[in-house]
Amino acid sequence: MNFDFFEHFLNKSLRESLQINPEDTPLIMTETAIHNKEHRLKLTEYLFEKLKVPAMFICKSPVLSTFACGRQTGVVIESGHKYTCTTPVHDGYTLQKCILRQEIGGQNVTDELRQFLSKQGTEVIPRFGFKKKITSNGG
Repeated sequence: MNFDFFEHFLNKSLRESLQINPEDTPLIMTETAIHNKEHRLKLTEYLFEKLKVPAMFICKSPVLSTFACGRQTGVVIESGHKYTCTTPVHDGYTLQKCILRQEIGGQNVTDELRQFLSKQGTEVIPRFGFKKKITSNGG
C-alpha cells in the first residue's frame, strides 16, 4: 500500500473537500474483513500523531453492513472485481476464523458468460466502444 499517497488523500479529503478540522472531529474508519494489522497500526499512528484527532474507531465493513440492515448477527457476502468474501457476523463481531475468500469475482463471471455466448455463436458487442481508423497515407 502506498501510504504516502493515502496520507495526502486523507488530509486533502478532510481539510479541503469536507472542510473539517481533524483536531476537532472524532473519526470512524472502516476496513475489510480480512485486514492487515500493520496498515491498521500505521493508520492509527498517522491519525493521532500527524492529524491530532481526538478519538477514532476502526470498524469492519461487514459489521456496519449488518447494522445497516438493523441486525447484529448475519452473513455478509461482498463480491468485487476479483474476489468474493463471505463474513459471518455474530453480535456485532466478525468471526475471523470463519471468513471465506474466493478468487471468484465479477471479472470471472463476465469472462465465463462471454465464453458461453461465443460458443453459441452470439457476438458480444459492448454498449460503448471505439473503432480504430488506420490511415493509408503513411500516418
